Amino acid sequence: MEILISAIVCTHNRPEFLTKAVQSLLDQTLSGEKYEIIVIDNASSDNTRSVFDRQYSHVANIRYYFEPRLGLSCAKNSGWKNARAPIVAFLDDDAIAPTDWLQKIIEAFDTADRKVACVGGRVDPIWEAPRPSWLTKEIENYLGLINYSESPFFTPHIIGCNCSYRKEALEEMGGFNIHLGRVGKALLSGEETLLQLSLEEKGYLSLYHPYVKVRHYIPKERLNKKYFIRLAFRFGVTSVLVGFYLKRPSLLRRLRTVMRYIKELFSDPGVISYSLHFLTGKRSFSKECAIVVKLGRVFESVMVIFKRV
Repeated sequence: MEILISAIVCTHNRPEFLTKAVQSLLDQTLSGEKYEIIVIDNASSDNTRSVFDRQYSHVANIRYYFEPRLGLSCAKNSGWKNARAPIVAFLDDDAIAPTDWLQKIIEAFDTADRKVACVGGRVDPIWEAPRPSWLTKEIENYLGLINYSESPFFTPHIIGCNCSYRKEALEEMGGFNIHLGRVGKALLSGEETLLQLSLEEKGYLSLYHPYVKVRHYIPKERLNKKYFIRLAFRFGVTSVLVGFYLKRPSLLRRLRTVMRYIKELFSDPGVISYSLHFLTGKRSFSKECAIVVKLGRVFESVMVIFKRV
């Protein structure tokens, strides 16, 4: 029977999460003969391989690959290149797919225009600890949580935790940029955004569909302001790098970008008001994060002046 979709889980030293993600894929309503599960072990140094062998070596539609180059983009590229199906679906190793996840993805592609190369959807939280009061809607996307709309629409901002592609589109684009995305504990991202923007430039579309949804585990150590500030700064850095790799700007354009981001930072009236609020102790944490994102952009726009095109 033809394999319709390949479900790919990339993991690094987290077998306790991996087993839950894989089990959610084994529980799919789609017939096991119509899909495969591919686990990419991204340079794990723990017992990930032995856990996999013990629990899944007897399962017919699951395969394991070891990717020695550390980095999420390297792992994702290994995953889709080894996929046998025309559609590849990426699920984070700390996410749980509902039983109809793969079926919903197939239906979304089947009913969409052929120009739709990417489909993704809603990401709901599994909280390990109570949600802090300062974690507002404005910054919950820092944790990869999205609920854009109750209706499908096109956007080049599909979250990688719950994202699928036509394999032929990935082949055409060369996959994910290995200079972006998480590497170990480094909080860089942007590999999905760059790919989706690049697909858009080629005339392809990315579709957000609310029925294609997953749940994402949020550990308590991420529910602190220090972590969010680090994330905010790296988001600023990432946005600059995505623009750099997308446009490959000249030195003059890069210098202009630095000036634009500096002007954007200091022309924001919120910078002055935030400074006053900081002194009085009355400040908005979401605003603080927004300012740190702009600082990250200024920092990285200076750094990319010295990058080779």
